[in-house]
Amino acid sequence: MKKTDLAINDALKKFSTRVAVQSLKEQKQFTSEKSADKMIWNNDLAFFIAVLLDQNIKAEKAWAIPYHLKQRLGYWSVKKIANTSEKEMIKLFNTKPKLHRFPKTMALRTIKACNKIISDFQGKAKNIWQGNKTSKEVYGNFKSFEGIGQKKASMATNILARDFKIRFKDKNNIDISYDVHVRRVFLRTGLIKRDDKDQVINMARQLNPEYPGLIDLATWYIGKHYCKSQNPLCDECPLKTVCQKKIFLNVKSETKTFFENKKEIDSRTIIKNIDSIYEKFKVPNNIRLHCKTVAEVIKQIISQTKKNIEVDKNLLIAGGLLHDLGNIIKIDFKSDLAKQTYSKKQLHELQMVKQEIIEKYGSSPDEGTKNMLEELNVEKKIIFLLERSRWDLIEEVMNKRNYETKILAYADYRVSPKGIVNLKERLEDLKERYKHFHFKNKIKEKQIQKRNEAYFKIEEQLVKKGLKPELIR
Repeated sequence: MKKTDLAINDALKKFSTRVAVQSLKEQKQFTSEKSADKMIWNNDLAFFIAVLLDQNIKAEKAWAIPYHLKQRLGYWSVKKIANTSEKEMIKLFNTKPKLHRFPKTMALRTIKACNKIISDFQGKAKNIWQGNKTSKEVYGNFKSFEGIGQKKASMATNILARDFKIRFKDKNNIDISYDVHVRRVFLRTGLIKRDDKDQVINMARQLNPEYPGLIDLATWYIGKHYCKSQNPLCDECPLKTVCQKKIFLNVKSETKTFFENKKEIDSRTIIKNIDSIYEKFKVPNNIRLHCKTVAEVIKQIISQTKKNIEVDKNLLIAGGLLHDLGNIIKIDFKSDLAKQTYSKKQLHELQMVKQEIIEKYGSSPDEGTKNMLEELNVEKKIIFLLERSRWDLIEEVMNKRNYETKILAYADYRVSPKGIVNLKERLEDLKERYKHFHFKNKIKEKQIQKRNEAYFKIEEQLVKKGLKPELIR
């Protein structure tokens, strides 16, 4: 451990006693609404739901959701929420002003979490953390819920110990949260060499092994109020005498890119910046290759049929590049195919990425892709194109006259992990790869057969417009 690291830790601990005076417990402020704050402090389920939904929006808004959801529901109990229909809950989350940026994902997540509280924690949210548990148990209980990863599990455990004064058997498993403000401070002070989750967590453990999360609030506060992404206030910072002031460094999500543009992102911009988009969402290389190959097939189809079909070429290419953006969600990294494709180290890393993507964007590929695209703020017609070109809607695609959806759907089915193939080869490949997936989702064999036939009919429709399937290669 370097002397500079210890000096930074001492300064953070000293500042933590100062910032504790203005802590959440003193101000009773998680949100800007007194009624919402009161509910958080006095209702265990409200605290838990706030933790669950604290992502992709400002924390102040997320922590107010329980209060506003209660107003819309007209009740507030684990059992009643668990029994609320998905349709009704989605409607309540979607009612303006929307409760969350991803209303459907979070509505379903809320119902699912309440069902888990009933089955695993005797119907009481407080059983997640009360009962003289170890910090490791509490952290593990939080993390067992879909949508709660390291950051939120550590944050919740730390808040309970620090602000709600919940007693645990120990604190040595209360880690620092891998939060954007914390990461920035660790990076610029020189505590870590690069923005990496393991480096942040391990350094905090080395600095304070008995309570790694001890400096969490102080670090977060400094990152938010002093060590800002742009124009940091170094001369006013509590760490000014010990910090290495590497202010030229920023965490990954704050590196300047086209994502900073608040306007809708059009097709041309997507095509130009597709590799940055793949990096942002940590898309595996095989999915990137598939999407890029689909885009190439689309170009060939447009070239062959341009005399007879008028389509938006850039829209279609962008659709091809984005259509499987969230498909890591459905990859089985324990399958033989995955083991043949990736090394053990890669499999472990990708499994971690998969969990992170599910926590942030939802548990189904289509839902995840849509949430990613909404976060990017892509133009609505791209999202519409992808939604209308899905496999489960292929018979509708076949029957309608929209050739953009036909071309995208068909192009996707001309590309397998082996490269560009004919339809028969592609359908055989899918039948083998997803036989367990279809079974689990109770998709009937006749239904699959009808959808497969629809692809051949779409090919026939495109052939009439000039497509030469044998020349797609």
